Amino acid sequence: MTAAELDGGLPAEGEVPNELSVVADRRKSLVAAKVRLQEARAEHAKYANVFFKEGHESIRAAGQSTQLVSSKKWYNFWEKASRVPKVLVPSGGVEAPWSEVAEKAMDEVRMLAAADAEGFAAASSKNGASVQFNTKHVSGGVPLVRVVKDIPVDPKVLLLTQIRAPLLGETDPSVLYMREHYAFRGGKTTLFHKVNKLGPGMVAPRDVALFQTWDMDADGTITLAARSVDGSLPAKAVPGAVRGSVLLFGMQIKPKTLSKPSSFFSFDKTPTEVEGAEVTIISHSVMKGFVPTFLAKGYMLQEVFGYLNSVEITAAALEKQGDKEEQIKRFVLYPNGDEEEEEEENEEEQEQAAENAQDEAKEE
Repeated sequence: MTAAELDGGLPAEGEVPNELSVVADRRKSLVAAKVRLQEARAEHAKYANVFFKEGHESIRAAGQSTQLVSSKKWYNFWEKASRVPKVLVPSGGVEAPWSEVAEKAMDEVRMLAAADAEGFAAASSKNGASVQFNTKHVSGGVPLVRVVKDIPVDPKVLLLTQIRAPLLGETDPSVLYMREHYAFRGGKTTLFHKVNKLGPGMVAPRDVALFQTWDMDADGTITLAARSVDGSLPAKAVPGAVRGSVLLFGMQIKPKTLSKPSSFFSFDKTPTEVEGAEVTIISHSVMKGFVPTFLAKGYMLQEVFGYLNSVEITAAALEKQGDKEEQIKRFVLYPNGDEEEEEEENEEEQEQAAENAQDEAKEE
C-alpha cells in the first residue's frame, strides 16, 4: 500500500471525532509517514549519483565520510545544494566564479575538437579511431591527446554514460569510487569526488575533485567538459591515494548517420543506416606522484582507447534497457527537474501578456 492510499479517513467537516478515531487516524498517519520514507529511500537508491567498486570498502568508507571544505556540516549528497561554492580554483588555473570556470572549459573543448585546431600532429589510426597529440598543450612531458571515433549509438545515451556515476563506473574499469557532491544551478554542472586506480595495482590510486559541465546545441551536438579543482576536497581525503590533476577532459558528441555492416549470417549484405554519433575525446591529465614520463604518456593513451571502447559497449547495452527513455528524460532533457513546469509557466505568461496587449489595443 502506498502513502497516498493510506492518507484519508479523516473526519468529515463538522464531525466531532471520538477518542478512538483520533488514535486510529494518528496510527494511520504514522504508517503513511513510514511508507513515504521507504518510497523516498527507494527513489534515492534508484537515482543516487554515486558508484563504488566491490572489494574496495576502505575507499568507499573514506569517500562517504569526505565533505567539501566549504561544508560546515553533513549534507545529503543527492540534494541540490543551497550553499553552492561560488568560486573554484581549476588545476593549473586561477580562482574564478564557478560559472566562468564552466564556460571556459566548454570553450576550450569546442576549440580543441574543431578539425582545424592548432598544435595537433598528424593523425594516426588505431582500432577504427583517429589519434592526435597536441604539441602546444604539454604538462610534465605528457601532451594533450585527441581521439575521434564513430559510434552507432544515440548521442543522448552516450551522454548518460558520462554524467551518471553508476554508468560511468561500468564504462571505466579504473573507477573505484565516484560521488556527486553538488549539482549546480540548471542541473548540467556537477562537482564529483572520483577515485581511479592506475594499472594493475602497483601504483597508488589517484583521487580528484572533478568539476564537470555539459550542454546541447540546437543541432543536437553535445559538448561535455571537465577539469579538476584544487582546494575543494581535503588533501588526504582517501588514505593512500595521490591527488591527481585533470587539466582538461572533454567529449563532443555530434549526431551522425552511420553505415552499419550487415550480420555475417544475413543473406542481404547491404549495409544499413543507423543514427549514431561522431565522438571526439579530449584528454589531458597529470598523474602526479612518481611515475616516469614515458610510462605516463603511454598509460594515458591506452586508457583513452580502452575508455572509448567501453563507452561504446556500455551505451549499446543501455540502449536495450527498458528505462532508457526515462533516464534520458530525467537527466538529459529535463536535468533541472522542473523544466516542464517552467515551460508551462512561460507559456501562461506569454498568453497573459498577449491578452493584456489585446485589451490595451481595444481600450485605445
